[in-house]
Amino acid sequence: MNIELNQVVDDWRYLRNNTKAFINELTDEELNRKMPRPGIDTFMKHFEEMCDVEQAYLDACISGFMEFDCVKENDEYDGSSTKADILSKMQIQDDRIDDIISQYAENKVVWDEDDVKTICSQLRNLCMHETLHIGQLIAFSYTMGISIPEYVVEGWALS
Repeated sequence: MNIELNQVVDDWRYLRNNTKAFINELTDEELNRKMPRPGIDTFMKHFEEMCDVEQAYLDACISGFMEFDCVKENDEYDGSSTKADILSKMQIQDDRIDDIISQYAENKVVWDEDDVKTICSQLRNLCMHETLHIGQLIAFSYTMGISIPEYVVEGWALS
C-alpha cells in the first residue's frame, strides 16, 4: 500500500474511533433524543446513515461506480438500531477496507463522466463525510447538554 493510501486509512480509523466513542458512551436515551434538525434527528439515525454511506463508498471501490442505492432518504432512517447492531454493522464495513485496498487499490470510481476518483480519493471523501457527522454530533452535544466522550474532547482539543 502506498504511503498516502496508508495515511488515509489511518485517518479513517481515527475518525471511526471518534464515532464509536459516541456510540459507546451515550446512553440509549441520549442516542434517541430528538435533535433540533429535520430528517436525521437523533444520534442513532446519524449512525445508521453513516453505515449506509460507508457501504456505498466501499461498494463503489469494487464496482467502479458510485451509487447510493443502499442509502435511504434522511427521513427514512428510524433509529431503531441498538448499540450492538450499529457497532457490528460498522465493523463489517470497516473490515472490508483492508481487502479493498489490497485487491482494488488501482481501481477508479466514477461519480459521473467528469468526476473519476482514485481509491485514495474515494476513501478521503469517506473521511470527509465521517468528519461532517462528527462535527454535527459535537455541536448537537453542546446544544443538547450531552457529554462529549473524552476521547473526542482530547482528539479535537475541545474544552
